[in-house]
Amino acid sequence: FLREKGGNRLMNLKKLSNAELLSKVQSLVSEERRIEIEILWHLREIESRRLYAERGHSSLHEFVVRELHYSDGAAHRRIGSMRALREMPELEEKIGSGTLSLTTVSAAQDFFYAEKRQRGKEYSKEEKVELLQGLEGKSKRECLEVFAAISPQSVPQEKERVLTSTATELRIIADQELMQMLRRFEELTAHCDKQPGYAGLLKLALKKAL
Repeated sequence: FLREKGGNRLMNLKKLSNAELLSKVQSLVSEERRIEIEILWHLREIESRRLYAERGHSSLHEFVVRELHYSDGAAHRRIGSMRALREMPELEEKIGSGTLSLTTVSAAQDFFYAEKRQRGKEYSKEEKVELLQGLEGKSKRECLEVFAAISPQSVPQEKERVLTSTATELRIIADQELMQMLRRFEELTAHCDKQPGYAGLLKLALKKAL
């Protein structure tokens, strides 16, 4: 049934002209952003009423993961963005237009928290708004570069998280030298059948070194 329904959708899309298809997807993206903002405001009210606790969860994050079925990362981004929006309602227009993504806003929230923990630096609302304005249109990597220029000790350098019994997520900040070495190694191993990505490149390099 699902396959048949998906097939019907695809057939309907094939009937659209290029202009109609582009207009349709732009409309859907706008609607998606509007719904994202609605979700953030709903999460704010759920947190305010502590409804997650009534449902037997120890935190809002646990509620969002277990009952709303978001991944850990997606839950973290939405909760961080919700708390930023609570303090700075003017962000709603930026998020709605796509000028600021949830990834960027939540990364900024993480940075503000880290600054408070690491250096006792408490950013004012005005300072936060100003910093976020400078992050408009930037990727997460570019945002981390901005944070590192302000306060390197408040930017996470490494992170390890067990995903399954056979997989672990490793997160590092690679400097220019390391990136150049990885790209050079990728060029030297380009004759291999597989293009393994960074994880495969590191595995291959370590095997050769060992």
